[in-house]
Amino acid sequence: MKKMLSILLAVMMVAALTVSLVGCGSEQAAPAGDEQEVLRVGMNAGFQPFEFKDENNEIVGFDIDIIEAMAQEMNMKVEYKDMDFGALITALNNGEFDVIASAMTIRDDRKEKADFTDPYFNAGQAIAVMKDNNEIAGLDDLNGKIVSGQSGTTGIIMMQEMKEKGELDVTVRDYPNIAQCFMDMGNGVVDAIVTDIGVVQRYAQQHPDIKIVGDTLSEEEYGMAVKKDNAELLDSLNAALDTIEENGTYDNIYEKWFMGE
Repeated sequence: MKKMLSILLAVMMVAALTVSLVGCGSEQAAPAGDEQEVLRVGMNAGFQPFEFKDENNEIVGFDIDIIEAMAQEMNMKVEYKDMDFGALITALNNGEFDVIASAMTIRDDRKEKADFTDPYFNAGQAIAVMKDNNEIAGLDDLNGKIVSGQSGTTGIIMMQEMKEKGELDVTVRDYPNIAQCFMDMGNGVVDAIVTDIGVVQRYAQQHPDIKIVGDTLSEEEYGMAVKKDNAELLDSLNAALDTIEENGTYDNIYEKWFMGE
């Protein structure tokens, strides 16, 4: 009887130990959590085709696809904050987001306030007019005309500076987004638009009544901006940019937005 009781107790102890070990093993095998870190991105979603809102009010565009591809390489997910272009750097430095991805030209004045990634897009300023406009064929023909551009962008800054220096006699009108510039030009409110050539090419592709005139007014490059001295994030963004350029992802995105019908 005692022998049977001993055997029974031994079996119960083994069973209890087995359950305990299985329980511990389950806890160790449970996923520690696969929640991705968030990359907070600031931009002005009114600069087609780089960032704009589609018919479903979703933010889309070349820059969006690029930063999404980069974030995937960084194992991060993206959240967006849409605001006026001219307020982006201030908001960045106030900690409202981590990076600006908004077709932002790398300029010396901006480099004083933020650090930029390696360039990811070659751009320059171009003049857009309606196709039936035969009075404007280049920069000098803007004298006496009304010229528009998006607030805070290189094109409108260039026109304002040339006017202040007496190099051009123009009336300059800035708009909160580039779509309004094209709308008012189509309605005859302004005579021309000066903006990034990629924007004009895309609009001309979609609207045959718009054309580019004259030479490109400048050679510029876009970069993504981070707060100064945020070297870790800057290095991660540059590494991700290198990867998508090397593996063909960048080329596919470029073809989608600039080479399609």
